[in-house]
Amino acid sequence: NANKAEAQTQADGQSQQEIQESGIASGDVDSSEEDLPEESEVQAETVPLVANEDGNIYTLVATYYNAIGTGDMATLQSICHGISENTLLYYEELSGYIDHYSDIEIFTKQGPVEATAIAYVYYKMGLEDKDECPGYEALYVCTEEDGSLYIKDNSLFTEEEKQYIRTANGQVDVLELDTRVAAEDSELIARDPSLLEYASLVKTQVNTKVGEKLASR
Repeated sequence: NANKAEAQTQADGQSQQEIQESGIASGDVDSSEEDLPEESEVQAETVPLVANEDGNIYTLVATYYNAIGTGDMATLQSICHGISENTLLYYEELSGYIDHYSDIEIFTKQGPVEATAIAYVYYKMGLEDKDECPGYEALYVCTEEDGSLYIKDNSLFTEEEKQYIRTANGQVDVLELDTRVAAEDSELIARDPSLLEYASLVKTQVNTKVGEKLASR
């Protein structure tokens, strides 16, 4: 069904949002006005968005999209701490519609505590018989005691992490990335107006299949 993700560089436009639900996009982070914990070395407002140069983050992100594209739920569960059964089922069904990921670009901001980062991933997702759809996703990358990296699901965020990430997601450099994706998405829809209807159909079909699987358990 799906080719492996091409590890090059990616984030979410309108039609893309209809197809794939991101893990910690700004809309998924609760608003909280609590202060950051004392161990935070920097405030989110002071952290610039930079091109990723960390090979381990690159490998983690490539593995993540490979798993989604190929329906490898075991790998996805192992690298995404706190990911729900519903989300796993959603990606498992979605993989049947994905042909490939390409043009992956990773940008990062330092996370709220040491050994964490927010990875903003721009990508293009190839669908069967359709043009590649641009998108982007924010992933909260954390470090295990053994030094390995994992993606922390927003269901496990502390209030401080929610606030920090929410602030980071609203900064100008991230919004510029969002604007870039929205512009590319608009161009794509102008070339192929049927894409929005197709994206909605895919989401409906995937959610229906997930609902059937949950109901049968």
